[in-house]
Amino acid sequence: IIWAAIEQQYDLMIEKKGGVKLRQLDETREALGKKLRSEKNPSISLDELFQVVQWKFGKGKARHALWKHLKSIQQKDLDDFSKESFQKANSGDVKGAIEILAKLSGVGPATASAILSIYRPDFFSFMDDEVIEALNEDKKRGYTVNIYLEVNSKCQEIARTLGWSCNRVGRALWTASQILATGGEDLTISAKGNGSELSSSSTTRKHKRPPREENDATIGSDVTRIRKK
Repeated sequence: IIWAAIEQQYDLMIEKKGGVKLRQLDETREALGKKLRSEKNPSISLDELFQVVQWKFGKGKARHALWKHLKSIQQKDLDDFSKESFQKANSGDVKGAIEILAKLSGVGPATASAILSIYRPDFFSFMDDEVIEALNEDKKRGYTVNIYLEVNSKCQEIARTLGWSCNRVGRALWTASQILATGGEDLTISAKGNGSELSSSSTTRKHKRPPREENDATIGSDVTRIRKK
C-alpha cells in the first residue's frame, strides 16, 4: 500500500539529503522524543534545542542568521516555556503549544513544530516546506501560526483515516517529495474531503528500517502534484 511503501524510504531520503550527519541528527531527535515522552514534567535543554535546529536546517533551508537569536535564549526561559508548551500539547491545544514556544527568540512555528512533533506526534506534524506546499490552500510557503494550523489540521484528518500519527503523515509527504526531487518515480498526492492518497505508476523501493507505526489505507481522488525541488 502506497503510504507505507513511501514512508519506508524516509531513512534513505534523509541520508540522500544530508548524509550520515543528518541521519545521526534524525536519530538523536527521535531519541529526544522518547526521552521527553518518558518524563513526568518534561522540558528541553539548550543543547537539545540546538540539536533540533541543526536537524531542521539540514532537512530544509538553513537560516544561519537565527543562531544569534537562539543563542540568546536563557535556560530558565527555555525550561519554563517548554514545560508550559508541553502541558498545552497534552491537553490537545495545538495553537497554544506552538505559540508558547514561539515566544522564544529565534523560535518560530516551524522550529516549535520540530520539537512538538516528537513529543506528541499524534497531535503535531513538522512544518516541512514540502508539507506546506502539498497541503496549504494557495500552495505557497509560509511560516505563520495560521498556516501551520491549516496544514497540521489536514495532516490530522489524513492521520485519522490512515490510523497513523499526524507526524507520520508529514514524514510520508516529505519523503514522497524527496523521491521525486532525487530523480525517483513521479509521485502525487490525491486529496479529498477528510483524507489523502499517495499514488504512483510503479511500486516504490523499500528501505531497511520498517515503518515506525502500524496500519495503512488509501483514500481520495482529486490529484495535486508535489512540486519537484
